[in-house]
Amino acid sequence: MTQTIKVPHTVELVTEFDAAHPMTQRLMSLPDGVLSNMLVETFISLVQEEGFLDKLNEGNQYATLKLARDVTND
Repeated sequence: MTQTIKVPHTVELVTEFDAAHPMTQRLMSLPDGVLSNMLVETFISLVQEEGFLDKLNEGNQYATLKLARDVTND
């Protein structure tokens, strides 16, 4: 098995909401952390379902981009 070197990195995303919109008011009333977790899960599902990483990694020769939560201790 080929040995790999894992280099963690972070991407900080920001979602801007229209403060006057009724849905924004509902979302802002969620318990701490719930909205943030929802946004993270939505982003991850979009990246996975749309095949973004597969397309990005096509033909790679030396590096593969993965979601950290999908990386195992191999």
